[in-house]
Amino acid sequence: MLAWDDFLDAFFRRRDPDGPRPQVLDRLDPVEREQAFQILLAAAAERPEETYPIAGLGYLQDRRAVPVLYGIMHHQRGSPRIWAAYALWQIDEDPVALDALCDTLTQRRRGAAYDRVEAATFVRQIDDPQARRALAVAIHDPDPTVRVHAYEGLVPVLGRSREIWNYVCKPDIHHHVRSRVDAALRRAGLA
Repeated sequence: MLAWDDFLDAFFRRRDPDGPRPQVLDRLDPVEREQAFQILLAAAAERPEETYPIAGLGYLQDRRAVPVLYGIMHHQRGSPRIWAAYALWQIDEDPVALDALCDTLTQRRRGAAYDRVEAATFVRQIDDPQARRALAVAIHDPDPTVRVHAYEGLVPVLGRSREIWNYVCKPDIHHHVRSRVDAALRRAGLA
């Protein structure tokens, strides 16, 4: 029962303010896991604005959640849309979901910096050329947190030099490094 209580705490009762901890689902036995899936699916359908159930559905990678997640991705804005897109990517490497994540990351809509940060945290975890191209755009984002996530996703291309890190942290001061960043991205076929 301890694993079941941990599941309920993590997703419904005592949510971690730093975000969901879906790893608690790994400790459930198969019957409990199915019950957890049904509860998360119902919660996502009833309260599509909440990201915790969406994260759990993505972690479980059960294709039965796809219709609900598509509904959230197409009808919600902000965090629920982004989390649903990432959950769809986790379940099925869905190209429409990747498009939604990359579009959110690269489009600098007014007042959407937090959305870009969330999208960057997910896109940097995806090993796909489209994701890397979106990160290549985001490396020059005006928001420093977006740039840091983009940099972390592009380390295999850019390396971990102090010069690049300085540019990521303060592009206005280290503007002379931008051409080197862009050259490295071009060599990798990302710009």
